[in-house]
Amino acid sequence: MSKHILKIDFNNYFKLACKPTKHLVRSFLLENKFRNFHIKKYDEKKSLNLLKLKKIIKVFKNLRKKSWNDSWRSVYIAFKKNKKVSNLFPIYKDNSKIIRLLGYFVVFKNKHSFEKISELFLYNIFNFFNFFKDCKKILYFGCGTGKNILILKKNYPFMNIVGFDRSPYSGKIISEINKHYKFNIQFKLFDFFSPGKSKLDLSTRSKKKHGVLTIHSLEQTGHKFTKFFNFLKKINPEIVVNIEPELYFYKASNNFDKSMIEFHKKKGYLNGYVNFLKQQEDKNVIEIIMLKRLYVGSESHEPFNLIVYKFI
Repeated sequence: MSKHILKIDFNNYFKLACKPTKHLVRSFLLENKFRNFHIKKYDEKKSLNLLKLKKIIKVFKNLRKKSWNDSWRSVYIAFKKNKKVSNLFPIYKDNSKIIRLLGYFVVFKNKHSFEKISELFLYNIFNFFNFFKDCKKILYFGCGTGKNILILKKNYPFMNIVGFDRSPYSGKIISEINKHYKFNIQFKLFDFFSPGKSKLDLSTRSKKKHGVLTIHSLEQTGHKFTKFFNFLKKINPEIVVNIEPELYFYKASNNFDKSMIEFHKKKGYLNGYVNFLKQQEDKNVIEIIMLKRLYVGSESHEPFNLIVYKFI
């Protein structure tokens, strides 16, 4: 993780997102120390044809579960050996040199561009919005390789963090992170599809002021997110922050979004979640605090959308 990450003023960024131009996108990247890139026009027909050639496996299949476990095992072995932060970046992640930003494709010479843009936006999401300022503990569901925990710790150095993941190798990675950085991050096995099996102490939930976080993990539930929601309702967190792709944020009438919609559907990613939350708000179960599309992502889709709410 970079020692010095520049700050994004999201108030200005969202104004930029209203009427982005190639010049403004270029200026934003240069201001944030990105170099060696060019911005290209979008070819929807070409993108859709390429998309149809890809072998896409729906994320909620058991085969995908094995793939995740194998990936986390590889990350654990690599990080344990040399403790390089770069080894915490999941190997299945899009290592394309192309990212999407504010309605444009940006082509970099460096294939790790998506990793760097992810770090920039995640750090600033926590820094600018400070969602967990009133919390004493963050429950991070789907913590994966633990890379994002380093970003959390940069913003909340004294916060207690508990990582949850369904792969035991995720727990082993967390142990190595604790040893190397002298953290005290806890870990528990957790499955979004069977959340009730998690050994989470609910007896003092009203006193601890837990905050809940998911980053590109709730996506795997597709339209089967209600068990997790009901689980959260029981533990009554102070705030829930989901940074996820959701079909709700794409516009079918927008050519730039069409291939992302196709990709999202084929992957079986999160769908109907925001509309479900709106129904819960109408029933006075929750209060939606923020629904924001950040217009940034990989060549395939945009996983950085802010879905923030609290239980009433």
